[in-house]
Parts: sequence; C-alpha cells; structure tokens
Amino acid sequence: LGTGIDLHSGGIDLIFPHHENEIAQSECATGELFVRHWFHVAHLTVDRQKMSKSLGNLYTVDDVVARGFTPMELRYLLLSGHYRKPLNFTWDSLGAARSALGQISATARRLAVVPNGDPPAAWGRLGGAVAALEDDLNTPKALGELFTVLDQLDAEDAPALAALLYAFGLQAEVAVEPPVEIPAEVRQLAEARQAARAARDWAESDRIRDELLRLGWRALDGKSGTTLEPVKR
Repeated sequence: LGTGIDLHSGGIDLIFPHHENEIAQSECATGELFVRHWFHVAHLTVDRQKMSKSLGNLYTVDDVVARGFTPMELRYLLLSGHYRKPLNFTWDSLGAARSALGQISATARRLAVVPNGDPPAAWGRLGGAVAALEDDLNTPKALGELFTVLDQLDAEDAPALAALLYAFGLQAEVAVEPPVEIPAEVRQLAEARQAARAARDWAESDRIRDELLRLGWRALDGKSGTTLEPVKR
C-alpha cells in the first residue's frame, strides 16, 4: 500500500486507541501522512439491542439465507442507513428491503438495463441520487432520491441506472420469469400463518414460515400483507 493510503475504514470503537496508535506508529516510522480519509462506521443493533451471543441475537449471513433472504437484500438493508449512524436490524426491515429491491428490479426489467459500471454521459433524473452519494456517502438519501424518480425513468435513463446500481453494489434482477402457480397446500399454510401473526402467536408464525421454506416457498411480510415467492435453488 505504500507509506500513505487514501482511505482507512473501521468501527467507531476503534478510533481510540487502535487507530490513533496506527497513526502514531506509521507516521513516526515514515515521517509522512498515514491516512488521508478515515471512514468510521457506527454500530449495528438488533431490535434496539446490542448484537451479542449472550442475547441470542447474533446473526450471520448464513442465518439470513436460512430465513429465505438473499445477501443482496441484506446489502440493501445495510445501505438504507447512514454509515455514521447506528442501524437497527429487524426481520421486518429485511422484508421491506426485499420489497424495495423488487421495485428497483422491476424498473430495471422495464428499461432492459444491462449491468454496467461505466459512468453515463449524463446522470439526468438520477443526478440527485449521485449528489447524495458524493455528500459523505449519504446512501439513505441517495436511495430516497432514486425512489423519488423511479417511476419516471425511461429508456434514456437505463445507462445511468445501471451505473448507479453498480455504485451501490446492488444487482437488480433483470431477467423476466414466468409466474409460478402457488399450490393449495402452500396457500393454506400461508393463511394459517397470517392468522397466527394476527393473534401475535410468533412461535407458530415462525414454525409455519420454516415449513413453507421446506416446501420451497418464502413468505414476504410487508405493510400491505404477506406475499409468497418460490425459493430459488
């Protein structure tokens, strides 16, 4: 990396003493500036609590996948908070992230977006989102700017949308897939789960969710209710 680097990241808990020690050691050894920009990230909480093994709320990416979600949906959720502020993780918020990413994917399909990281000739309607990213990497504002114009985008915006998704590190699903018929057994289980949720019987709701996953179906909970989609193998 050389004697000096442009960007150094880490959690806010590492500012003192770890990063200050790094600066002292490196700059005393080289006599040159060690880091030009520091990128300190606030903590992730789970249901407003610190994530820890003792509380039983320590989740891994494998745990997220086991629940039927994708790493890309988790990435979207993490982007929905500013890196300087704590982000609260809940399974419902992950469901909301899935819904949002689905809307972006639907627009990408409509515009026949071809994934591409090259900057467009002009950002056009997506200029606000880019400006937000350039302002201390304000990803939640950038996503908000994207959704403000999402329904207005047309074919001319396709290169800009492709480049913006690349900047986010998001891969929108652009392939058009035929609808899949939901078996009667799966529909009945979904209705039973909805009844359990209405009765606040979360243990039964989780049991049915796992049963649906075993049958190859994922339950997506959102503000407008629960939808089902097949699990990709």
